[in-house]
Amino acid sequence: MIKQLIDRVVFLEKEGDEAVFAERENDFQRMPFMLERILLRYVLEGKPRELAEFCLTGMVKMPDLRLAMGKTSKDRLRQLKYNTASGIALACRTAMLGGAPEIECYARSDSAIMKIDESNSEMAIFKILFQTTLDYAALVQKTKSSAKYPPVVRHCIQYIASHTHQNITLDELAEGSGYSKEYIAKLFRKHVGVPISEHIQAVRIQEAKSLLRQGKSSGEVAYILNYTSQSYFARQFKKQTGMTPMVFRNMLKLDPSMGDEKFCFS
Repeated sequence: MIKQLIDRVVFLEKEGDEAVFAERENDFQRMPFMLERILLRYVLEGKPRELAEFCLTGMVKMPDLRLAMGKTSKDRLRQLKYNTASGIALACRTAMLGGAPEIECYARSDSAIMKIDESNSEMAIFKILFQTTLDYAALVQKTKSSAKYPPVVRHCIQYIASHTHQNITLDELAEGSGYSKEYIAKLFRKHVGVPISEHIQAVRIQEAKSLLRQGKSSGEVAYILNYTSQSYFARQFKKQTGMTPMVFRNMLKLDPSMGDEKFCFS
């Protein structure tokens, strides 16, 4: 379906006032502002599934939809890269408005734009744009789902997410909260459903997967995440995923998206 959307794209060959004239003369326009607002609203409200359905079903069914890419380069592929990078920047800021952590939003934006810069096909660039926009909606959804927790539990979740490269203790989480570490541990388990230690380990292993995807070795990941030893890291990784870091890395060669919870596009 992405191919059908790509077929609706028109690359403007004019700039400034000449571009305005060309759009009027040929009876097409850039992404309609109201349509853009709908897409960004799904990000803001944390609705990735609805966003996917709208993009891949709703937009495709709009027979008169034409999407004009502004003239930003003499090279067509570079023109597409500039326009999609702008779209990712908008989605990034919208996700932050929706409550998603800034550190994660900016990291996703940088990573996506880097991938776009290295891409050599229109299809690959559009896939990065759609996937990243959905990732932002999912990140907002995840953030909003934790809003039901008491403030002290939300603080713990946010602190853990921002300190995966460190050993996190209950004393750190309780510091300045006004509660004892025993009370926080009990409250966390009551609302999240798992002990804090188990949640910390799950978050760190998720970070480990990301680092392994980036080409880091098992030893490097163990060092970055401050595990006491590579063997201890490997045991914890296998406990969470059912496989060793080495097996995970080998499987990534066959499927780079393995273990990465994303929406898939065809």
